[in-house]
Amino acid sequence: MNKKLIITLIILIIILIAGLILYLNKNKIAVWFNEKGLDFSEVKEYDKALIYYQRAFKLNNKYAEACLNIGKTYYFQENYPQALKYVNKAGRLDSLLVEVPFYHGLVMMRQNNFQESVEDFSATLQLDSTYSQAYYQRGIARANLGDYLGAVEDYQKAMETNKDNIDIYLKSIEARSALEDYKGAIKDYSKLLAMDKQNTDAYYNRGFLKMSLKDFSGAIEDFSQALILDDEYKDAFYHRGVCYANISEYKSSIYDFTKSIEKEHRMENSYYNRALSYIYDKQLKNAVSDLVRVIRMNDKNEQSYFLLGIAKSMQQDFLSSVKYYDKAIALNSGRAEYHFNRGVSMGNMKKHREAIADYDKAIELNQNYPDAYYSRGISKININDYTGGCEDLRRAKDLGYELADKHIKMYCQRY
Repeated sequence: MNKKLIITLIILIIILIAGLILYLNKNKIAVWFNEKGLDFSEVKEYDKALIYYQRAFKLNNKYAEACLNIGKTYYFQENYPQALKYVNKAGRLDSLLVEVPFYHGLVMMRQNNFQESVEDFSATLQLDSTYSQAYYQRGIARANLGDYLGAVEDYQKAMETNKDNIDIYLKSIEARSALEDYKGAIKDYSKLLAMDKQNTDAYYNRGFLKMSLKDFSGAIEDFSQALILDDEYKDAFYHRGVCYANISEYKSSIYDFTKSIEKEHRMENSYYNRALSYIYDKQLKNAVSDLVRVIRMNDKNEQSYFLLGIAKSMQQDFLSSVKYYDKAIALNSGRAEYHFNRGVSMGNMKKHREAIADYDKAIELNQNYPDAYYSRGISKININDYTGGCEDLRRAKDLGYELADKHIKMYCQRY
């Protein structure tokens, strides 16, 4: 036999044997390619991973897992149309693959189709009721649909099987806050802090929620802990100062607002609130100085003019107090207390008719203002209008102003 022919026949036999071996082992080779792709996916080398997944699927076009991995890789590469194509194809090959509805839901989320993503994650959970990420992602989708209660339920389920995932706690807190369930949000922060005791933001945010619930002492503890971890946390100084002011610890609030000012943080509010604390602490000169600074920053700050009026009145400088009340009223004539306080200063200057006009306006704005009825009654008596004055004093008494009774007995026996 011709030597060349023999060589050709040997080569053909080798090719046939190799082809047969390949055919008999193609599924095993496909698995190897798929596993190689998983190795590259793990280190986020998605281009290389995709090559191996595609080789696996080419060798075995019934290989649902490889098909799904192609879809997942396209998802990670943000190629959502291709991701959807291969995820759907994987689902047709194997309807019991848990990650098929899960990744379909993720793609729907990226396309802002939250209702369909909820349905997908629900389908995932029917296949595997312990799938923590499905609860978590369904919670996010529900929150985007405004179903915060459903979202909280999902986040809590996710926590049961994935207790160490801080993101779940943060999402649950976000949903609870939208529901104004601040107590529930505080519980979630407490769980988070049990895992991560160095989480400065968690202490601060829990403190802020406690402050919203008027648990000022609890809030102070959290803001203080945040400051132990980060003594440059500006908002913690500011809000701790607010809390101290609310429990009448004015020297402490003044200290915190001063620290906030030193850090050039919330300057207008910090000066304003420090001034308010100075007033309560009877440091009137300092209060006036701070309020003047606030007005230099914002000459439309009506409340600063009002507080200046109060500070000047407490200093017995009633003429100056009236000028500041005038400015507050010019900016906002609809605040009953502005008119009332100007009336008090007018009364202290013996300008009772002007005072009565201010009390009239205050009562017009707030018909259940006992202080205004009482003060108007006193001013009316001072201009010898005992009938009108006693009528006002009785109205003040009816509204719970106890001091009125003393003056009723003194002036109103005949009226």
